[in-house]
Amino acid sequence: MSESDIISLHCWLDDQTKHIINEESLSWVKPSGAWLVNTARGAVVHENALVAALLSGRLLGAAIDVVEVEPYPKTGVLFQSVPNLHLTPHTAFYSDEGFVEMRTKAAQEVRRVLVGQKPRNLVNSKFIAYQEQK
Repeated sequence: MSESDIISLHCWLDDQTKHIINEESLSWVKPSGAWLVNTARGAVVHENALVAALLSGRLLGAAIDVVEVEPYPKTGVLFQSVPNLHLTPHTAFYSDEGFVEMRTKAAQEVRRVLVGQKPRNLVNSKFIAYQEQK
């Protein structure tokens, strides 16, 4: 982070990643600043630390598509007057092409399971038995 111009988050949310972007990690941003992009999970960014970094200039800007609590409260810190904060309502993925791709990939995964193949990106393998084809 000490050399990055853009910090883009692409991780899952668990106990180790919750608030991984916080006051301490934001202190590692280079003095000339950086941009933060979060399209992962809202809770990986500590919102108060984000606002403080934007107000201080440590972050030059932030693009946030996910928030910790949805629906986001009208009194939330991200709705304050914060410079260079760009919020989208968890719809940054939206496009006609995106919807076609989601449906196609979902159908392909259903087919894989129905023919006895292991699904791609399986995250709960200890709960699911499958027979891999040779």
